[in-house]
Amino acid sequence: ADAGTRAELSGGSFGRRRIELEHGGKAGALGWYVAADDFKEDGWRDRSPSEARQFFGKLSYRSSAAEADLSLTRARTKMTGNGLVPLSMLSQRREAVFTHPDQTRNDLTQIALNGRLWLSDSQSLSGNVYHRRNTTRTLNGDANDGFEGGPFDGVSNEESGANNRTRTVQRGNGISGQWNLTTARHQLTAGASYDHARMRFVQTEQEGILDANRGVVPSEDEQEENRLHGTTRTASVFLTDTIKLADGLHLTGSARYNMSRVTTFDELNRTAPNLDGDHRYRKLNPALGLTWQLLPALNAYAGFSQGNRVPTPIELGCADPANPCTLPNSMAADPYLKQVVAQTVEAGLRGRFVGDVQWNAGVFRTLSRDDILFVGTSTSA
Repeated sequence: ADAGTRAELSGGSFGRRRIELEHGGKAGALGWYVAADDFKEDGWRDRSPSEARQFFGKLSYRSSAAEADLSLTRARTKMTGNGLVPLSMLSQRREAVFTHPDQTRNDLTQIALNGRLWLSDSQSLSGNVYHRRNTTRTLNGDANDGFEGGPFDGVSNEESGANNRTRTVQRGNGISGQWNLTTARHQLTAGASYDHARMRFVQTEQEGILDANRGVVPSEDEQEENRLHGTTRTASVFLTDTIKLADGLHLTGSARYNMSRVTTFDELNRTAPNLDGDHRYRKLNPALGLTWQLLPALNAYAGFSQGNRVPTPIELGCADPANPCTLPNSMAADPYLKQVVAQTVEAGLRGRFVGDVQWNAGVFRTLSRDDILFVGTSTSA
């Protein structure tokens, strides 16, 4: 991209304002790029302000023998998403909210280093390492499930409302490396990766009074409802090769073997059934694809691929039908859940019209087995 600096200011209805800054440059083998974004708005509904601040910076090195990229990502958001409104209130003021606040704060930091070392004209080693930390805090002012009836006068209805809070801290680290070979007939890659994530979760409830504006005025101390930590570890090995069968005809085959372990530890309740869990998953995911250059401006392709993901500690903690969750972040005992496996088949054509106009047309079908969804049941709140 061209070196230089760009700045943009914008604004709009409901107090929306935004500033964006970009700068990039290079000196010899070094290059750099930074971008920042600051966004705020008051929201079109009552008591619904939101803001988001983001930063991205990258330092790059390029030479005939090696290349490397060091990047930093920072983001802080404070988002308000007030929930549903009864039709009786909606008919009077579309801007109305039923209870407040309903706020989510995120704080993300990620550092990543990617590199490639050329061993020869046809061979290279490449890899990356990263560290990621994300903290999410939620605050929801709700009607108290244990309160029934009565006017919301802020005086007589003690414990008519509740502030529900959560705090989730996630730390992730990962490393991967691979060997690459490029010849006239093959494009071969073999490698391995390891990812380790730690999660800590706390949920509290603070009873209070719903005032005349349906905001929660606290009247009690916070009480812990859940406190746990969990880990997810995944080790993988993979191999892929693209083979030239003939001029214009290429076959690609790959396989990835994933070995994962998900553990949870209930810090608040040490008596079963609780949130303790230790689950292991293994899966070999193959893929096969074929491309055929029918004409200089027409290419056909077809393929099959499979992918998997393991349940998260939060999903495992919300899986017992005998102990249903009131919200996806309110957890109960955690029986075993199967990993999600998705298989996809696809085929299509792509080409180029006169000039530089490109087109493509394709069909695909994906079958997902043992998918994990948060749904309402007859026993859920």
